[in-house]
Amino acid sequence: MIRTRTTPTTRRARRGAVAVGVAVASLLLFTGCDLFAPQDTLDIRDVTDGASGSVGDVHIANAVLITENKGDPANLVATLVNESNKDQEVSIHAGGASESVSLTGSEVLQLGTSGGQSIVFENLDATPGGLTDITFAGADESTTLQVPVLTGGLQEYRDLVPTQTPTSTPGSTSTPGSTSTPEPTPTAKTDESNGG
Repeated sequence: MIRTRTTPTTRRARRGAVAVGVAVASLLLFTGCDLFAPQDTLDIRDVTDGASGSVGDVHIANAVLITENKGDPANLVATLVNESNKDQEVSIHAGGASESVSLTGSEVLQLGTSGGQSIVFENLDATPGGLTDITFAGADESTTLQVPVLTGGLQEYRDLVPTQTPTSTPGSTSTPGSTSTPEPTPTAKTDESNGG
């Protein structure tokens, strides 16, 4: 009978091989679950108040309408991102009204915020809490988004509610961009003020 003598080096080699085998088996066991499971990162959803979409090379992000009451002016708040390096023209249609914006190559344009371009729709009849169709059209295609209608009830929207256009009343003057100021009316002098 022949005896093989194991040396400490041989024992270490066996232990190392066993450790590598256990590591590989563990790796396959723990990562194999993701091999067949659906990956949530492939289906990205907006976690925002608004609607998003694309028209051509322009991405529309977090579009909402801000108004105070049904029938009041509605401010369109959104971010438009030109994903190309060419200039783009986008027209925005809602309830028979239309506005256009221009984006230079790779520009990010804020709509409806302080420092951004203002697009306010009059007579839109948008109901707070509801959805309103807004169509964004580029040169070759268009997309219609169902945009949520919100009020200034939340702190982040308070400053975005459009103000009513002042109406002229008898005895007041109004100029575009100013508030209505009543004109002073003459007062009749009484006998007491005339010294008599």
